[in-house]
Amino acid sequence: MEKLQWIKSKSLFFLISGIFLIGAVFIFISCGAGPFLKVFEANKGAFAIDLSLAPAPSTFAAVYTGNANFPSIAGNELTIEAWVKSKTATLSGGIFSRYDAAGIVMWVKNNVPKFAIRIATSPTSTDYTVSSGDTTTLTDGQWHHIAGVLVNSAHTSHATSTTCTTTVRAETPHVDIYVDGVFKDCATTSSQGANDPNMASVRDVEGNTAQIGLLDPQYTPYVDSISSSPLFQGVIDEVRLWTVARTQAQIQACMYQELSLTGGDCGIDFTILKGYWRFNEGTGSDIIDSSGHGSNGWIESPSGISWVNGWASGYPF
Repeated sequence: MEKLQWIKSKSLFFLISGIFLIGAVFIFISCGAGPFLKVFEANKGAFAIDLSLAPAPSTFAAVYTGNANFPSIAGNELTIEAWVKSKTATLSGGIFSRYDAAGIVMWVKNNVPKFAIRIATSPTSTDYTVSSGDTTTLTDGQWHHIAGVLVNSAHTSHATSTTCTTTVRAETPHVDIYVDGVFKDCATTSSQGANDPNMASVRDVEGNTAQIGLLDPQYTPYVDSISSSPLFQGVIDEVRLWTVARTQAQIQACMYQELSLTGGDCGIDFTILKGYWRFNEGTGSDIIDSSGHGSNGWIESPSGISWVNGWASGYPF
């Protein structure tokens, strides 16, 4: 009798579990056709990472993310996207960096967003940098979307500037920068593409990481003369690394939403999306790479101290 009762209870359990599973699959199929906002993601909140909350005394804080097989950027068109919000009158520091003598980096100096590829040359390195030229955008304490692009195709529809001449626009490749989905400027790379860094930093995971919110101290002197690895006094969210050049239309179409699981311009395409950090965790110090490439990471302040108080509620879209 007891065994029969046990079987009945187990059968009821599996029946209920099956109903829930069918319901979950139905919801996924019904709602999975389009992108979803953070507030709708199951068991996740609306979070971002606030690097200004690093424990004192702190000269920097960062998200280190990577793995032994970090996807290659060499020879590819590239796009880096991120949402940022300043919490200081004058913001400087790294947004996303994967570089040593070579690589890519997106940062802010004195409220001006910038993007560069670095080419290893002897005895130093050459940075090919494009600047938004706008010193006021990040001073309002609101969310702003920054995108740096390494692109092979011309864009004749964009206005020229002293930097973004017709010749540069037709160069393969050159670098572009967008703020809030609006093209700001382009700059030459002398027709050179990006190279993978060696990444010999002591903080690297088997020599293969990227940093969010940091210009690495050992390489800082080579990036825009920003010294002492300043603490990024702001909030960062929705960091994306693509090995394609996203167009202005694609940037605008997807900047206000999370990427979906169903493909398309606003989908997670494993072949071109090489890193995607949503910062939805909201607790602890671990960070998940949602691109499928496994470049998970952790939040860290000086001396290798992990910290868990950097979560900010709210989301930029």
